[in-house]
Amino acid sequence: MYVSSPHSCHRERALLAISAGKSVLVEKPMALSVAEANEILAAPGLAGVTVMEAMKTRFLPRTDVVRQLLHSDVLGDIEVLLADFGRRVMHIPQLTDPVARGRGTP
Repeated sequence: MYVSSPHSCHRERALLAISAGKSVLVEKPMALSVAEANEILAAPGLAGVTVMEAMKTRFLPRTDVVRQLLHSDVLGDIEVLLADFGRRVMHIPQLTDPVARGRGTP
């Protein structure tokens, strides 16, 4: 099952599908908090299904190249890693404002 509902509904709908014995692909973000994500990630083991966040970058060739570089030790010990979306997102309320994500109070 593919969960692509508003972010504030991901936890509820993913857990419903898992409890119904369905494997689940959850649109990003998988959850609104670490606690919610941990709850979703713990559920499949009990139900014998699979759950995964819909993050296409995991399957892009460049991701595999980076993984290979990290495992080869050609880069040495990694001390700092900086990552971003590659574009500004602070103007997108669903990404920065808990109220816009359906959490919190105005």
